[in-house]
Amino acid sequence: GDAEREAIQAEGNGEAAETRRVPTDGEREAYGRGLIAADEIKARRLLAQWPDPLDFAELALRAPTKPQFILADWLPIGYATLLAGHGGVGKSAIGLHLAVCVAMGLPFFGIATERMRVLYLSCEDRESILHWRLTHICAWLGLNMAELAGQLDILDLVGQDVVLWERDPRTGYTITPAFDRLAARVELTRPRLLIVDGVSDTFGGNENARTEVKRYINALLSPLGADGALLILGHVAKPAAASGATGDGYSGSTQWHNAVRARWYLYPETEKGEDGERDRRSGKLMLELQKSNLGRTDQALTFQWNDEARLFLATSAFGAGAIGGGLLDSIRRNKADRVILDAFRKLTSMGQSPSDGTTSTSYLPRLAFDFKLGEGLTKRELGDAMRRHMTDRKLKREQIGTYSNRSPRYGLKET
Repeated sequence: GDAEREAIQAEGNGEAAETRRVPTDGEREAYGRGLIAADEIKARRLLAQWPDPLDFAELALRAPTKPQFILADWLPIGYATLLAGHGGVGKSAIGLHLAVCVAMGLPFFGIATERMRVLYLSCEDRESILHWRLTHICAWLGLNMAELAGQLDILDLVGQDVVLWERDPRTGYTITPAFDRLAARVELTRPRLLIVDGVSDTFGGNENARTEVKRYINALLSPLGADGALLILGHVAKPAAASGATGDGYSGSTQWHNAVRARWYLYPETEKGEDGERDRRSGKLMLELQKSNLGRTDQALTFQWNDEARLFLATSAFGAGAIGGGLLDSIRRNKADRVILDAFRKLTSMGQSPSDGTTSTSYLPRLAFDFKLGEGLTKRELGDAMRRHMTDRKLKREQIGTYSNRSPRYGLKET
């Protein structure tokens, strides 16, 4: 019984003791190397999540690349930019106008743009409003809206789940289903400029928490890569909106200022009241470049509602050193581009055959003047616009018939 069990147990312990031995120095060293190798593998896996250090030897062999912009000083490539303003001030309309200009490589009120594909997330305006605005923007710029296909993608996300960053209280993870959908679309269509309208719809964190603000912005930048850019539209706090030009130009933590490389502030211009009266709005909007880490900040645009265009249009610019003095010229060029195309379409619908021959009675600018379709522009401005459209292949010269002597007759056709 018990004695037999104790004997068997003692015998087993003796065998275990006999088989147990002290490792040799070589075995200890090999075991230590194994632990070190495992630690190195773990470390390398962690390091792989960050880029390698700068290769100074390689950098020394090539010239540095200056900072790149979509709009000089205003919208840097590779970084985030914030366009902030009080609700209803006009951020969405101006952001959409910018999207069209960048998508087509057209100047944004006198500021040259780099043409690139744009993805615009509209979380506040539905398709009907977007269509109305786009119709007037394209008319002002002399564009056929169909030309935007393949260059500008606009998503009507009103009523959709669009929170792109939110901390899960159970797991701590911040990737949301909406972010997965955004990343998939970026991977599929490869836009270089992402415009998010707006922050209040897509940021599910605490606007006063610095780390959450930074992680939100980094998350939106990450799918775009180093040659992409992010423009986010956000609101300002009520006290800042009331302060106008003297306000901070953002709401919440100072990280909204620090986490972006450029920051724009849009606010209504006010005029000083007299004899103790309250300041009153002038009807104009001021768009200030309040921060630009990579460029100049002494710049601003003044916008005013244009009844003819049904748009807010820039009427003056500050900071001519960066923008140049051609803002008003640019506005007239854009108008001429639109007017000459409208005139061409109306004339052809009336049975006219406009041509580009300057001595011809059917010269397009001359016909536009004769039929009072010039909208106050000069023949020279209309002629320059016609030639720009021919260069861009929107209009082309081709044979439209023959004269009585059987010589070919040429006219213009819209492509």
